[in-house]
Amino acid sequence: MLPDRIEWKGNVHVCGSFDLDDGRRELSPDLSEFLESGSPPVYATFGSMIYFEPEVDWLMDMVASAILDAGQRGILQCDRDDLSWSPGNQDIFLVGKTPHRNVFPHCRAVVHHGGAGTTHTAVASGLPSVVVMYGMDQLFWGPRLSDLGIAPKPLLRRKLKRSHLSSAIAEACGSTLMESRAEELSSIMETENGVRTAAELIESEVC
Repeated sequence: MLPDRIEWKGNVHVCGSFDLDDGRRELSPDLSEFLESGSPPVYATFGSMIYFEPEVDWLMDMVASAILDAGQRGILQCDRDDLSWSPGNQDIFLVGKTPHRNVFPHCRAVVHHGGAGTTHTAVASGLPSVVVMYGMDQLFWGPRLSDLGIAPKPLLRRKLKRSHLSSAIAEACGSTLMESRAEELSSIMETENGVRTAAELIESEVC
């Protein structure tokens, strides 16, 4: 997923996907029932950024509304103890910590902050993304996913509006080009073994 042309020294190597398979875990019965009760939903998660989010109830309500505005069902992930918001619509489901690699394959798209881990899992699952960036490496991954053709133009959390998010979700869910491109990149990642490549490079002392 990295750009082809980066000015790095000869001892820096792109190894490919590091797929640390910790085994498949069962989804909760309630979540499984929701997934089976209708069309594939949009999954929304903000990773570790949710713990620094100053308006968590507003954010959850706004994201849920944007998903519904886009004509989609949604799963919102948040495990903060101080969250008082709850879904008021049968097409929205709230979860706590959930294994992304297990639930993403059942979804249509992922709204996320653009962190490296969530980005990796979304692409590996063959899903388009909608990136809402807070900062740090997210400012790289958000534009990168858009450049790869698997996400609309990224949004900034500090400027986030319901209408903008809804439009981006509708674009991600309605684009056959994004869908096919995401599936293509997922297939490429399946051929990579970053752990083995890194080990071989270290053992050959080229690093």
